[in-house]
Amino acid sequence: MQLSKGSILGSYRIEEFIASGGMGEVYKARHTQLERWVAIKVIREDIADDPGTLARFKREAKSASRLEHPNICRVYNFGQDGGRSFLVLEYLEGETLAVRIGREKLSITEILQLGAEVAEALDHAHDHGLVHRDLKPSNIMLTKSGCKILDFGVAKRSHASEDSPFPEGGGTGSSTHEGVILGTLPYVAPEQVEGGGSDARTDIHALGAILYQVLTKRLPFEGRTPAALAVDILRGTPRPIEELEPTAPAALTRAVDKCLRKDPADRWQTARDLASELRWITTLDLVSGASGRTSDLTPGARDPVWGPGGRLAYVGEGGLSIYFWDMNSAAPPRSILSSQRGKIPTDWSPDGSTLLHIERSDRTDEDYDVFALDVATETTRRVLGRPPPVITCLRARAIQVPVPESVSGRASRSRAFQPDVLSGRDLVGACAVPYEPA
Repeated sequence: MQLSKGSILGSYRIEEFIASGGMGEVYKARHTQLERWVAIKVIREDIADDPGTLARFKREAKSASRLEHPNICRVYNFGQDGGRSFLVLEYLEGETLAVRIGREKLSITEILQLGAEVAEALDHAHDHGLVHRDLKPSNIMLTKSGCKILDFGVAKRSHASEDSPFPEGGGTGSSTHEGVILGTLPYVAPEQVEGGGSDARTDIHALGAILYQVLTKRLPFEGRTPAALAVDILRGTPRPIEELEPTAPAALTRAVDKCLRKDPADRWQTARDLASELRWITTLDLVSGASGRTSDLTPGARDPVWGPGGRLAYVGEGGLSIYFWDMNSAAPPRSILSSQRGKIPTDWSPDGSTLLHIERSDRTDEDYDVFALDVATETTRRVLGRPPPVITCLRARAIQVPVPESVSGRASRSRAFQPDVLSGRDLVGACAVPYEPA
């Protein structure tokens, strides 16, 4: 039964009905004492009446409440009043991505920004042990301050038969089945269709499906029935993005394709890696002067490497210096490292405090050493000397090396790069050399 305006639920006064969903109804409400606007999600009675399901829901809501990230909708509280169970959430003004893409097409710049923000939010949640499992356009809210992921860590359940692994209705229906499928067709990964476990790479697959849809205005996997859609997810190959959207950057299409690979080991292994790639693709236009505050860049800027929170490192002054730029600050870029011996930035530590870079060795022209630079103190230390002989530097973010069998196996399993192409951090990790933020 829908709550009327003015109803009191705990310490909150209901002001407006917003929407209904699989878990219950959402209302705009106001705290009666603090006068803070919130969103109240009143949980369906069948969920609230099941002690086991309610206990699991409360545990997951508690875990989700610990997430503090600018691109994740905050969970403030869980309450019960008059037999009703409800969640207290951050109130957001805006529209969902589902509504936006149904109305208009996003620009490439908007898509890259959206993808990077969602990936960074996923990475934050994954670091806290939470997997979304049901990422989809209707769970991404677009606000003035950026996107916000909704329903993080909250499993969903439907009335569909336990004997069927598919939701009732059409091929694009949504459902979360305990012990069967966790997610929404057609954004689920192959391992979800097979009833397997979900991990960070499952969310990465879902984000890939969303980016494919935003780019092409169609879904990567389709079917007239749920069964046909499931088969396409398991065995089908999406139509190439470049055929449907010729203006999409090749680097972006490759990033999305990697998200959608069938085997989780072949996808991006962390959302942070995907976010870094999307930020880097953005800088392909940035350093060429196509967009952004390019007047602040040092002449001849090249080899951009994005870090967390809009940090950018690049090579300038004809290759003689590495520059650091906080894109969220009004301060201009500053030189943090001279580059007399061909230093090239390759990767950032997860907290953005340390820049990993490679430098041509003074031993031979075929060797490179790996260094870590503390950006705040501008002090550097070598973390890897005499690595396997380096053949070529690729895209300023990867080193192509003839890696020994044992090293290649560990690196490719851990991060799913091509066996002979490793990022700077992969190379350090594969060679068992400690790499910790300074």
